[in-house]
Amino acid sequence: MNSEEEIRVIDVTGNPKERENVLTGAIFPKTKDENGLMVMKDFPFVYRDQKIQLAVYYCPYAPVDEAAEKLSDNFLKELTAQGGVFRITDTFNRLVEKILIREAGLDDRFIEIIKILAISQSAKKNPGIAKAVPLFSPKSDDEFQLDFYLAGTIQGTVPFDRELYRSVEKDFGAMADSTPVTGWVVDSGWVDRMLDQAHQ
Repeated sequence: MNSEEEIRVIDVTGNPKERENVLTGAIFPKTKDENGLMVMKDFPFVYRDQKIQLAVYYCPYAPVDEAAEKLSDNFLKELTAQGGVFRITDTFNRLVEKILIREAGLDDRFIEIIKILAISQSAKKNPGIAKAVPLFSPKSDDEFQLDFYLAGTIQGTVPFDRELYRSVEKDFGAMADSTPVTGWVVDSGWVDRMLDQAHQ
C-alpha cells in the first residue's frame, strides 16, 4: 500500500504534451513480460489539471474504497485547494473518461445518469447491451456519444447533445446535489444510491 507521499502527482496544467502523454498511456514505461512480450507497466498516480479544476486519483491495484482510505485530509486539501472536482477510479479508461467529461464542461454525475437511461432504452432492442461498459467520448463542442464496450469491441453507440444533457441536469439536479459522493467515486453505484434515496 502506498501512502500519499509516494503517490505521483502529474500536473498537466498548461502542458498539453503531458496531458496527451497521460491520455495515450505514454507515461507508462514499457517492459517485457515472462514471454518476452512488451507490456505496459502500470502505476498509480494523481492526474491534476488546475485550469479545469480537476484531480483524479488513478489506483489500478486496489479497490476504490481502499484507495480512498490511503489519502490524508492534508493531501486532499492540497489537491483541491483551488476548488473543483476530485475523483478516484481504478481503471484507465474511466480516468480518461473523467478528464474528457470535465474538459467538455460537463458534470460526471449527469453523464452517469445518462448512461443508465441509455442502457435502459437500448436494452429494449438489444438486451446484451446491459452487460457492456459505456464510455463517454466528445464528438464536437455540443455533440457527444456513449460507446458500449464488451470484450474490447463496441457493441453499440448512443449519441446525445448538450440539450439532452441540460435536460437531465435540470430533471435530476436536486437529487444529484442531495446525494453525497462517498469515497470520491461517481459511477453506476452512485446513481443507484441517488435513485434509492429518492424513493425513500
